[in-house]
Order: sequence, then structure tokens, then C-alpha cells
Amino acid sequence: ILSQINARAVAVAPMKRGPCGDPAPIRLSGIGANPVVKISPPAIVNCAYAARLHRWVQTKLQPTARKILGEPVTRISTLASYACRNRYGRAKGKISEHAKANALDIGSFKTADNRTISVLKSWGPLEAEIAQARYNAQQFARRRAAKAKGKGDAGDQIARQTLLAQASLRRAAAPKNSGQKSGPVPKFKRGRLRPKDDTNTAPQSRFLHQVHAKACGIFGTVLGPEANKAHANHFHFDAIKRRNRAFCE
Repeated sequence: ILSQINARAVAVAPMKRGPCGDPAPIRLSGIGANPVVKISPPAIVNCAYAARLHRWVQTKLQPTARKILGEPVTRISTLASYACRNRYGRAKGKISEHAKANALDIGSFKTADNRTISVLKSWGPLEAEIAQARYNAQQFARRRAAKAKGKGDAGDQIARQTLLAQASLRRAAAPKNSGQKSGPVPKFKRGRLRPKDDTNTAPQSRFLHQVHAKACGIFGTVLGPEANKAHANHFHFDAIKRRNRAFCE
């Protein structure tokens, strides 16, 4: 497998700890070519996983980085690779793919011109936050319209409602927005992520959304900030085998 990809890797002794481990793990410190992407700190993974990561880096990550950021990625900062534990570190439940050296958590990327693109800082507002703000703005506009019915100029009322709704949406886009009332949130489609291509969105955010979405299908599980709070600061890619389509959020 390694002879067919560009990988800087050294063999690690076979691991076995209860249900955890892998018979032929590697320590991966670099992947891809022109340029080689440094894996920092190096990740303990299996060879088949390294092959999937290589495919994603060469065919998805680097083309997207060059198109949106104007520079290739030179470093991937990892938060976790091999770890003998259950999913989410729970005492009971299914074993994590991390325990099989079959997963990687990515916290940020560094480009050739020394920019750091952090998942936590650059992802942007969550779809749930945007939907919540839109819902709040609509409810507010309806209440204002009901109160203003028969009072004053209708055109002025509509203009005011529009401005207030826009302000609500802008507040939702703030990184630490947290004061919204409860309301409906969007239902995520598993296995059918769509890359974010809004040209009005910051390039770093578009880059993260697209490389995250394009990992779906290469990896068996793709998780990011939209999945849950546990993944607010990183991408989780694992190579679990699934009968149907990949699980992507």
C-alpha cells in the first residue's frame, strides 16, 4: 500500500490492548507530494487509512486550497490519532475507530504562505445558528407587522422590519452568539454534504466547508462542527467500512 502513495512513514510495533490495536501500524509524518504535507504531530494510523488520506490530500484538499486560498497546504495539525477508547471516551458503548488506528482528528491547516486555518476559528456560524436567527427574524417581523396593522405608513413598517431582521442575522453570524431563543433547527442529511460555495463567505470558511464535504465518500465517517459540540474544533475522518453510504455531518 505504501509503495503506491507518497507517504513519510515508519513502522510501529504491532499493538494489541484488549479490543484495541492494529497488527501493522505506522507513524505518519508526511503525506502527498508537491508539496509534502507535514502531519504534526505525527499520527499513528494503519496503512489503508494512510492511502485514503493521501487520496483526499491530493485530489480534494490541495486543489481546493489552491483555488480558494491561492496556496497549497503544507501542514495538517492533528489533535488525535490512535487511542484505545470507546466513542467520545464513554465508559460503555461502541469502540472508537481511533482504537483501531483507523481515524484522525484535524484541528487546523497551514498554507505555503504561513496562514493558519483553524476549524474552531474559521468555520463560521453553524447552520443551526443561521436557521435560528432566520426563525427569530421572521417571528419578530410578524409580531411587528401585527402591531403596526392600521397604524402609520405600511411601507415604513416593512422597511423597519427588514432592517431589524437583517440585524438579527448579522448577530447570529458573530463567533460567540449564544442568546437566541429556542426554535426549529435544520435536519442534517447524512452522507449528502454539499460544499459551501457562497462567494460572500470568508475564503477560510469556504475552504473548510469544501474540504470537509469532499472528504465524504473517501472516508466512512466525516464529522465537523455541524455534527455536535464535541467536534466544534476539529474534523474527524475515519475509514470504518459501511454497507451503504458514508456517515457525514
